[in-house]
Amino acid sequence: MAVPRADEAPSVTVRYYDLNLDTPEDVASLYGRIRAAAIDVCKQSEGSLRINRVYWECVAHAIANAVNDVHNEKLSAYHGERIRDWKGR
Repeated sequence: MAVPRADEAPSVTVRYYDLNLDTPEDVASLYGRIRAAAIDVCKQSEGSLRINRVYWECVAHAIANAVNDVHNEKLSAYHGERIRDWKGR
């Protein structure tokens, strides 16, 4: 079993081979998977600070990085819409 280095951030792999990113439904589904993974990873690294600003910044950063790693315009646009929704609150 590989042990992560102490300076490595925790991560998970989000699989989406079963999704068709040409459909809005599957883009939304992938985004939901990414968000759930980000929440899980940040919960692991931040412990019980779930209501803390640092926790939510971790989630936002993890989501943005994952969306960027997918290299899909529709997913990026969907993420942009979510960000505008968050900032509008």
